[in-house]
Amino acid sequence: MFKKFNFKKTIISILAISFICSTAVFVGCRGSEGANESSSSQGGLYNPSQEENKPTLSIDAVKEVELGDTLTLTVYSANINTEFIWTSSDESVATVNKNGEITTVNAGQTVITVSAGSLSASCTLTVYQTSIAPVIILDSDDITLGVGSKYSVNVTEVKWNNQDVQVSQLNWAYKDEPQETADKVVSIKPSEDGKKLEIEALKTGEAELTVSCSYFNNLGAKSIKVKVVDLETIQIEGLEYVGNNTYSATTYTETYTKTVGQTTYDYQTS
Repeated sequence: MFKKFNFKKTIISILAISFICSTAVFVGCRGSEGANESSSSQGGLYNPSQEENKPTLSIDAVKEVELGDTLTLTVYSANINTEFIWTSSDESVATVNKNGEITTVNAGQTVITVSAGSLSASCTLTVYQTSIAPVIILDSDDITLGVGSKYSVNVTEVKWNNQDVQVSQLNWAYKDEPQETADKVVSIKPSEDGKKLEIEALKTGEAELTVSCSYFNNLGAKSIKVKVVDLETIQIEGLEYVGNNTYSATTYTETYTKTVGQTTYDYQTS
């Protein structure tokens, strides 16, 4: 037997299903709009073209030029429509025109700056002169040591044209190094960069040491004199050496110390 088809009931079911689907789609669309509105309230979607159109400005950070030579600095820029403004921090060293062309005036250092609107970039420019030698300054250059004692000499600064400069290496040596090790008055041990030298007194006598460096192919050097004596011959006013790093005094009632080089000796009343 065939069941009787209920047309009215079928129509009602189709309408109900259509309503449910329409509601779901509407809610989904509102959710997307809400998400977009939320995204907009937080600054909007990422736009790659914003980065591509961002203005940029730069020049080489460090440049060197010999006094009398010419140099033109190159600007690396993008998306800038304003005029470049050039300045020199020390026009007694070098000047710069509106095209970034450098005119050297004297040996030394200056900072060249280019600006455009709110952007700027700087270059440290060194103007060097081949006839100027670097000057090495030490914390000691005339030393007296007792046999067996040690002493450290430090390079405190290197100047070029009255300005502090950095050099990559300082080299130490005997001025007239003995051929035989046994004839050496002192032994020397420089640090890796040469900014510190350890001297050990080996035997009595005198030695002359030199430290040198190069700056823009100009050689600078400094000499130090080292005198090595027996401890007994080191004269301390009012005291007499009695051995074992000890001096004796008859006019004092307390214990004192005396430093010779970097070695401290004790002395006291007998």
